[in-house]
Amino acid sequence: MKKYLFFLLVLIPLLISGCFGFGDNSDQDQVKEVEYELYRNESIGEANFKVKYAKEWRLEEISNGLFGTSTDELLFKVGLNHRISLKVLKDIQAEALFEPYTYEEITQTEVSRFIGKRIVGYKENEEKKEEVIAVSNGLYIYLLSTNKPDSPEFIEFLNNITIDNNLNEIEVTPDKSIFKLYFARNGQENCQASYYREIYLNPEAEEFALIPKIVMAILRPGELALENLELFTSIPLGTKLLSYGYDNNKVIVNFDLTLNEGGGSCMMELRRSQIEKTLFSLNENTDLDIREVEIWVNNSPDEVLQP
Repeated sequence: MKKYLFFLLVLIPLLISGCFGFGDNSDQDQVKEVEYELYRNESIGEANFKVKYAKEWRLEEISNGLFGTSTDELLFKVGLNHRISLKVLKDIQAEALFEPYTYEEITQTEVSRFIGKRIVGYKENEEKKEEVIAVSNGLYIYLLSTNKPDSPEFIEFLNNITIDNNLNEIEVTPDKSIFKLYFARNGQENCQASYYREIYLNPEAEEFALIPKIVMAILRPGELALENLELFTSIPLGTKLLSYGYDNNKVIVNFDLTLNEGGGSCMMELRRSQIEKTLFSLNENTDLDIREVEIWVNNSPDEVLQP
């Protein structure tokens, strides 16, 4: 029977420091340092990636010619009957990749600062359990898998992947479970939130119920590793959503007084931009038709986001 468990799991980096020798007493306190290799793929443009892996792992590069000279799959042979794979796919939905599996567990996880869908399960007519993670990046899907779920080697591997992302310009294939939160970027010269971070939200029978969910997500960015992407939120931490409404293609979101605290005119413009662009992005992958966003503070539309 399939078991479905949905929650947001932020991977906590695991420090792998080697193993201790068991020779004479003088060696017992010596730490064996792990040597690493760095693999770079720089032929996919906005979807380039690099991964650091233990030098003792055997790497096999597999290419189907899908991206010219790039590698389509990396297969790491970690040890006896232990493998880790990274595939790059294009123009495919993540859900299609999970169809061959009978799920034992489904979660959301964060991989290389991208939210990915994770499953642990079995393929039909196969006895070996697999852990599979699909990470979306524009038109590309990164499929990360291992035949030893939750192994320390796989956790270390996930924490050593860096996936390039053109946050401003890539086109994301519509997917009803992927949504965008908009933020500003360090050093930008304008007052608009032009960069987004993708998240997963569970579908709702009534799609307007996604409005408070996506607003609450942008108010709590602590788990999105924004600093690693040189992004930041202009909305004061602790801001609360008091109420919301949707009627005649108009969204009203009502916040507490914290939203108005501190900041000059550019900061206030950034806050408005973050909220408006995040809500308008719901039009991309739902049947909502939001044409206007009105921001209230403390149950009033007056004196909102004034410097």
